[in-house]
Amino acid sequence: MARLVVAVSKAEGSTSLPEEKVAKWEAEREYMLAAIDNDSLDAIRLKAADSLANVKAILRDIRNPEVGSTVWARFKVGKEESLWYYNEILKRAKVGLASEPIVSELEATVRDLRNS
Repeated sequence: MARLVVAVSKAEGSTSLPEEKVAKWEAEREYMLAAIDNDSLDAIRLKAADSLANVKAILRDIRNPEVGSTVWARFKVGKEESLWYYNEILKRAKVGLASEPIVSELEATVRDLRNS
């Protein structure tokens, strides 16, 4: 179980200076993607489920007139970088979990986010 948590968690590190936020974010995401690449299908399932919940929450906030596109201000990076990350998770899920329903649901939800 602990192995699954490590596979979908950010790398530990110190707080970044403001100009280093994007680089730190990218490094954390690359670490997490490498971890699921080198782990079990259970790790990919867990990451796909976590990502699906996150993307649904972002979409819910975007569709809320009180929040809308300001939702992206909550993130260290914007929409494009976030979409890149969720697409990378989707790619891995498609390879490892092609026939599982979560893949098509994640794909549709990421597409909705892209088009929002």
